[in-house]
Amino acid sequence: MSPASPFSQLSGSFRVRRPAAALLSATVLFCFALNGCSGDYCIIGIFNPTGIVTGTNNPCVNNKVMGNVSVRFTAAAAPADGPMAANLLHIFVTVQGIEAHPNAVANEDSPDWEELAPDIVRKPVQIDLLAHPASSCATNPIAGALIAAGAYRQIRLRLAPGHPTAVEAVPAQNACGELGFHCAISPDGHIHPLAFVGGVTNLHVAADRISGGFFHVLPDTDTHLTIEFNPFSSFATSSGNTVQLNPIFTMDTATLCGTAMTSEQ
Repeated sequence: MSPASPFSQLSGSFRVRRPAAALLSATVLFCFALNGCSGDYCIIGIFNPTGIVTGTNNPCVNNKVMGNVSVRFTAAAAPADGPMAANLLHIFVTVQGIEAHPNAVANEDSPDWEELAPDIVRKPVQIDLLAHPASSCATNPIAGALIAAGAYRQIRLRLAPGHPTAVEAVPAQNACGELGFHCAISPDGHIHPLAFVGGVTNLHVAADRISGGFFHVLPDTDTHLTIEFNPFSSFATSSGNTVQLNPIFTMDTATLCGTAMTSEQ
């Protein structure tokens, strides 16, 4: 029977016999970059004159490097006769999570979503999607977070329940009153319940709407993300008193507020 290969598996320990004369006592570190992981995983092997190689696959202690990410929301500037400007003054959406994923086609239940705004997981924030044009620095700001450095190709906004239970967190301010936490306001001041086409609970910014197809988080570096609501591409229709919204977002990075920088190819 041929001797087992030390690379046949990455779990537990292994023992491999080699001719004693060919080996010197040494400690060797094998590192493997695993696809889908945020860092290298390593096997520490001890080679000794008896010809026995032993080792484990414990993750390297310093296998993850981090970068800081902050997020702001803006709205694309629209002319007076824009498709939404004429019939809606405000669109309030309550968000309880902003996440990024390195895979452009990741499943919703993937474990590799990185939380970009941990504060709003505990305390959801209500955002007016029409409040601030891209040229303004008085945007809807979101506190940032440290995440694993690397390239990210998808963002999702987790929406808060329209009518959360007593144990779920609620935003500190709510412009929608008794209608819940998502609403639209028309020029006459009337508040309309807001629903999302398809009943979705997550809103996505896909790779084709991220400048360059992805954004890159560098180690020990600040990355500023601007998520822009586009009223030209979005659709809002009425269904009774309810406004049905199919929102479209784009995303870019910026060195400073109002200074756009295209993602690296």
